[in-house]
Amino acid sequence: MMLSALATLLLALIAMAPGTLFCRRLPLDTGLFAALATASLAICLMATALLSVAVHFVSGQALAAWALAPVSLVLCGIASWHTRGAGWRRPSIEWPGLAIVALFLLYGVFTYAISITDLPDGSLRVHSWYNADWFKHIGHSFALADYGIPARDIFAGGRPLNYYWLIYLLPGAGTSIGGDAWSAFYVANLILAALLWLTFYGLVRSIGVPPIIAALAVLIATLATAPAELWIVLLKWDAKTLIDGPYIPIGPSFISFQLYIPQHAFALALFLGWAGTTIRLREQPAALRLVILGGLATVMTVSTLFGGILLGTYCLFALDRRGLAALPELAILGVLAGLFVLVLGVIDLGHADAAMKSPALTNPPDPGTAWTRAYTALKFLFHGTGLAFLLSLFLAVRWRPRDEAERDGRSLAILLALVTVGATIALEFLFRPRIAQEIGIRVLNLPTVTGALVAGTYLWHARSSGRDLRGGIAISVLLVGLAIPSLALLTAWHGSPARNFTTVIPADDRTVLSELRAQSGAKDIVWQYPEKPFLSRPAGRDAWAVIFAGRTVLASERATDYPAALPDIAAAYRYFSGAPEHPPASADWVYLSRTLHPDTYDQIAAQLSADRHWKRRLCLQNACLFSRVEREATR
Repeated sequence: MMLSALATLLLALIAMAPGTLFCRRLPLDTGLFAALATASLAICLMATALLSVAVHFVSGQALAAWALAPVSLVLCGIASWHTRGAGWRRPSIEWPGLAIVALFLLYGVFTYAISITDLPDGSLRVHSWYNADWFKHIGHSFALADYGIPARDIFAGGRPLNYYWLIYLLPGAGTSIGGDAWSAFYVANLILAALLWLTFYGLVRSIGVPPIIAALAVLIATLATAPAELWIVLLKWDAKTLIDGPYIPIGPSFISFQLYIPQHAFALALFLGWAGTTIRLREQPAALRLVILGGLATVMTVSTLFGGILLGTYCLFALDRRGLAALPELAILGVLAGLFVLVLGVIDLGHADAAMKSPALTNPPDPGTAWTRAYTALKFLFHGTGLAFLLSLFLAVRWRPRDEAERDGRSLAILLALVTVGATIALEFLFRPRIAQEIGIRVLNLPTVTGALVAGTYLWHARSSGRDLRGGIAISVLLVGLAIPSLALLTAWHGSPARNFTTVIPADDRTVLSELRAQSGAKDIVWQYPEKPFLSRPAGRDAWAVIFAGRTVLASERATDYPAALPDIAAAYRYFSGAPEHPPASADWVYLSRTLHPDTYDQIAAQLSADRHWKRRLCLQNACLFSRVEREATR
C-alpha cells in the first residue's frame, strides 16, 4: 500500500517539474508556480497517452502505465536544456495560500476516514459518494495498471475504454508499481485537490489582492456558496432525520468537488491556472504561454463536457481581452482539444452515445414545457449556490476596477456567472435529466470563483482606502453562518451508518477477493453477478471483483459501450439466476457471493465443485472462488 502511495507522489512531482523548469527564469510565486505545475502535469499525461496511442497503432502493443515516469523525465531534460545557463529562482512561498490548501485537504482526509470504515466483524462499510464515483475511479485506475495504455474497460471484458481516462494515468502508474489502486488514487486525489486550491488562490491574487485577503476571500466564497433553502428544510425535519433519512444533504459545492470527482476538479484547476496567469501577466513570455496553453488544450480529455464549457469560457474571456486578435490562438487550441479527444478514443464517433444508453446514466425525460424546464434549471442553480451567488453577481456588476488586472477580474467574474446560468439552462434542454444534472453539478462550482474574486476585491478596496471593514465582515459572517449547517450536515452524513446510502462488503467477500487478486493474472476475466452501481435505480453494490481485486469483469452496467456489453450482462443475469448454463469460455475465474445472489449461491457453488473444468480455490460460508482448469484444453 505504501509503495503505491509513494510511487504516485513521486510520479506527480516528476510530471509537474518540466513546466516549472521551462519557465524557471520567471519570478515564481505560489499561484504562478501552481499554474505551471498543473499545466505541466497535464502535458506529461497527454504526452504519455499520445506516445502510447502511436506505439499501439504501429505495433499493437500497449505501454505500461509507469511509462509516465520516463516520458516526464525526458521532458524535464528538454526543459533543462532549453534553460541551460539560467539561474534558479526559488519560488516565493505564500503561507496563506498553503494554509487554505492544508485546511481543505485535512477536511478531505477526515471525510474519507469517516466514510470508509472497517467494521468489527471484518466487513467494510463505504458511504456515498465513495461507493459511486470513487468505485468507478478505482476501477479505471486498476485498468490502466492491468492493461497499460491506451486504456481498456475493466468493467466490460477489456474492450476499449471510450471515456475521459487521461487523469487515471497518474494513479494507474502508481498502481502498476505498487499494486494498490486505493492508496494510489487516494494520493492522486490529494494532489489534484491541492492544485485546485492553489490555482484558485492564485487567481484571486492575480488581481492584486494581498495574500491574507486572497486566502480569506477563497475561504468565504467556498463556505458561503451553499444551498439557500437549507434553513427551510431544517424547519421541517430535525438534523438526525436529514442525516439518516432519504434526504441527501448538499454542502458548499466547491468542497464536495474536491472529495471524489478529481478529474473535473483538475479540469477547473487548468482553467483557473490559465486565467490567473493571463490576468497577472499581460505580456507573457513565450515559454510561459506555451506551457499554460498546452495544459489547457488537454481540458476536454480530462473532463469532456465540463471541459468544453471551460474552453468556451476561455474563448469568451480571450475575445473580451484581445478582440479579434485572439482568434488564431482560439482556433489552434480548439482544434487541438478536439483532436486529443478523438485520438485518445474518449469518444467513439461510431457509437458516440453508447455509454449514455446504460441504465446507470438514464432516467425518463422531463415532459414539461420549455418554460417549465427553464424554471427547473434555475431552481437547480439557486438550490446549489444560494444567496451568495446572487449577491456576488450584484457586487460584480457594481465593481469599479482600479487597473487592468481588476478589469480582467471583473470581466471574468461576470462571465463565469453568466456561463453558469446559460450552461445550466442549456444542459436542461440538450441532455437527459440525469446527464444534465451530472454536468450541472460541476458547473455550479463556477459561482464560487465569482464570489472569491468579488469578496477579495471589496475587502481589499475597503482596507486600502481606510474604510470601515465591519460592514463587509458582517455580511461575510452572515453568509458563512447561514451556510455552515449545510457543511456540518454533509460531514455528519458521510459518517452516518444509514443503510440507504452505504455499501457493506462482508468479511468473507473481502477475503475471497484478496485471494483473487493474489492468484490471478492482470488480464484474467472474472465471471461475477452483474450487480448494479450505486447510482442505478434501484441502487446496487457494484462490481466487487474490479474494485477490490482489480480484475476485469465480463458484464457490468458500468460498461462504456453498453449495447456491446448487453448480451454478456443478460447472460450473467441468467446464469446467476440458476439457469442451466455454463460460464462463458472467456471467463478465467468465477466469483460467488451470498450477498449478491443469495438464492442461487449454494446451487452454483455445488455445480462448479462437481464440474471437472473448474477448481475450487477458496470457499467460505458466504463467498467462493473457482478457477478454470486447463484452460487451453477447453478452447
